[in-house]
Amino acid sequence: MGALVGSNNDPNSSGLVKAKPNVEVFATAGSGTWNAPVGHTRLFIEAFGGGGGSGGSVSDFSGAGGGGACARGWFGVEAIGTTLTVTVGAAGAVGSLANSQPGSAGGTSTVAIPSGDTILSAFGGGGGGGVTAVSGNRGSGGGGGGTGGVGGTGTNGANVAGGSGGLPTYTGRTASGNSAGGEGGYGGAATAPGTDGGNAEFGGGGGSGAYETDGGSSIFGAGGGGGNLNAGGGSRGGEFGVYATTVAQTGSGSTGANGKTRVGYGGGDGGSGGGGNNIVGGTGGAPGGGGGAGGYKDTPSGTGAIGKVGAVGEVRIFSW
Repeated sequence: MGALVGSNNDPNSSGLVKAKPNVEVFATAGSGTWNAPVGHTRLFIEAFGGGGGSGGSVSDFSGAGGGGACARGWFGVEAIGTTLTVTVGAAGAVGSLANSQPGSAGGTSTVAIPSGDTILSAFGGGGGGGVTAVSGNRGSGGGGGGTGGVGGTGTNGANVAGGSGGLPTYTGRTASGNSAGGEGGYGGAATAPGTDGGNAEFGGGGGSGAYETDGGSSIFGAGGGGGNLNAGGGSRGGEFGVYATTVAQTGSGSTGANGKTRVGYGGGDGGSGGGGNNIVGGTGGAPGGGGGAGGYKDTPSGTGAIGKVGAVGEVRIFSW
């Protein structure tokens, strides 16, 4: 068991910190360096993986992208050093519409010490499944990222399962694909209609599968993308801060709403699905929200399921 900080309720030595922390946010994909401010001895670090992109489709409903995971921890500067290498996971790209490719997984956000050892990792959400021009085929949702692995990519077919949730550092899971601990929510299956993306605790929410389904939400991670409705508004993207999706984000016949972006706290919401045939989905909200699925291609001249990208990850470092 670790030692308690301070004693006797002395505000100068206890865990009650009077001064505001120094906060540095890394929100651009790629690597950078963090240097400890002079005199600062304690750190709280929070990282989010990138959100997965939606799949492409030349025919039926594609799958939505999974949300990025959240990883966090307290560290002592004396133990880990005054310089850290920070890597922010990239946003997952949309699958090619012409080739019906799955979306790309979001990148992994990491924090490493001078020795090169990684002390914190938040993995990206899986890409949603693309759909080929075969009758009855649909795309399943990408799995949410985990604290120990990237979310699985959704697949193409009739009644296929969604992408698996990213591996955890610890976990528990229900039969419906919801997860606790660090495992990502499972992507929704490509049934008719589809199934909702699984919800998660620290892992990202799973992307929805096929149509008439919502993205999975996450208490600490980012939400998965929502699916399309072929006869009305697009389905909801998953939300940050809850264990069940609650708020509709788009209306009938409209472009899917972009997921909510949060600055300085929390993860992003997943983009909602396109609200009708050939309608564009919504982009995942930063950090880490999964991309929403596009609309069904209803005619030979229709554009098909134009999904959207996931959101870039983020690393926040608070120091005292």
